[in-house]
Amino acid sequence: MKKIPLLLAFFVLSGCSAHSMWILKNTVDTKQISKIVYPEHSSKVLITAETIPPNSYELIGFIDIGTAWYGSDSPVLIQFADIARTLGADAVVEVSIWRQPAGFAWAAPHGSGKAVHFLDKSQATSLVQKGDWL
Repeated sequence: MKKIPLLLAFFVLSGCSAHSMWILKNTVDTKQISKIVYPEHSSKVLITAETIPPNSYELIGFIDIGTAWYGSDSPVLIQFADIARTLGADAVVEVSIWRQPAGFAWAAPHGSGKAVHFLDKSQATSLVQKGDWL
């Protein structure tokens, strides 16, 4: 009988993560690392799975996205760009997208990536071979 409250607490807390299988709505978690706060903007943001040299950017933070229903990668990529703009980021790098059970789906798209600010934005296209400007 004492295990029921512990089990209930586990399910409630596990539902708080963007990558939890217990989420019932689309979820975004961000963790800001940078002490510098960059202004929100409306410019295009580079979204790429590639790793870029650490001396070419400042890490603003991490973005985790979880969806509760089936779908393509496209809405997740668009959401990365929207969140990056609110953080003042020029790009989201090391983007990873996968499928996992969540909410009401057996294979809902989830993603994670690093929001970054380029130290020299003019070098962005030379640093990345593949990516999308959204």
